[in-house]
Amino acid sequence: MRIVSLCLAGTLGSSGCLFSGFGSGSADDEDAPGSAAEQLADCRGGVSDAELADTVVIVDDYDNSLHEMVVCGGLAVSLCSAIVNGIIDAIVSRSNDATPAGWTYQGDGVYFTGGVSADMHMRFYLASDFEFGRRGDLVPHNLFLVDSYLVDARATVDVLSGRAEISFAEPGPMVELLGFGTDPPNPLILGLDDLASIDSRLRALELEGTVAVNDAQSKSVIRYDLDIPRMSAGALLDGVGMQYELRMASGSRADLEQQLVVDEWNVEFVQGSRGALTGNIDYHVDGRHFPFRGVMLYDNDVFATKLLSCP
Repeated sequence: MRIVSLCLAGTLGSSGCLFSGFGSGSADDEDAPGSAAEQLADCRGGVSDAELADTVVIVDDYDNSLHEMVVCGGLAVSLCSAIVNGIIDAIVSRSNDATPAGWTYQGDGVYFTGGVSADMHMRFYLASDFEFGRRGDLVPHNLFLVDSYLVDARATVDVLSGRAEISFAEPGPMVELLGFGTDPPNPLILGLDDLASIDSRLRALELEGTVAVNDAQSKSVIRYDLDIPRMSAGALLDGVGMQYELRMASGSRADLEQQLVVDEWNVEFVQGSRGALTGNIDYHVDGRHFPFRGVMLYDNDVFATKLLSCP
């Protein structure tokens, strides 16, 4: 059994390792399913080996494209991590912007990252009541700008005690997220307990988002639009799975008049020691030569075990 690995450098749409080939990812795995020819022996009819290999290319294309969910999950983690850790670091380094690489703020509470084949939008919502918004409201300001909390902040840090003294020109619109009300003392003195409290308050923010993929693979065009249901930033950072809810999905290959149709979708991103997926995607393919069914099985890994069967 041959497993092909294609690793590309870059950001969303061209990052990570994209895997293809039938099986669970190890050529020595005795429990791995057989080749496409073995799995489809009962329904391939008189199709030649070459035609069979060409017929199932759409499955590899689908598998490769679905890897975007791993990439998007990792980008969501980086976004949440930057909210929790980035602001204090930005104050200390005298930088006003803690936006993580690859992300841009589009205004109106929307954060965006995108590439050649995929776009991702994320939003954050308040988990408590504040003067500037109530629990469940969209966070209306840029979470990654220091000025959103303290305008023109300057910090002096005692490395031994962990105590920070922060002076500022005026409170920003989301200063309450720091935990000192709408009019904090100036300079603001932060100890380790205060930093932990800020960490907890920012981790409580809730995120939700969307992913849109329109991916021209080797011979197929794969499309799917996903919703990311609301969850806390802290939960994602702690390793709780991030659900991908399907809005639409399709796959097509014009020269073989093939259509890949999703029948069942149950997938989530899990962080763990590395980004991975868990769950299953069931689908069927119609078109020239013969129809067949398939399942993508994810078991906390970055690529699927691919099972094929006759209709």
